[in-house]
Amino acid sequence: MSTYIRKEDIDAVEMDGSWIILHPVNYTVTKLNSIGGECWALLKNRQSTKSLVEEIKRQYDVSTNVIETDIENFLEQMLNAGLITK
Repeated sequence: MSTYIRKEDIDAVEMDGSWIILHPVNYTVTKLNSIGGECWALLKNRQSTKSLVEEIKRQYDVSTNVIETDIENFLEQMLNAGLITK
């Protein structure tokens, strides 16, 4: 089972319930909604897809299948953006 953690050289700021993630090397800006922000906060420590799904399921009234799909897509996008690592 893969685990993920955010990279340490990334800057992030929360503004009005959204997160802005700044990658200083790639010069990119990524905006996250509240659920993405929750995942980002959890990724301060190493997390599996399952652990992220369980935590988000506790906080939001969304079906498990929807959460799993969304988190898998989120993790793939964050990996492609160079914001997290396995």
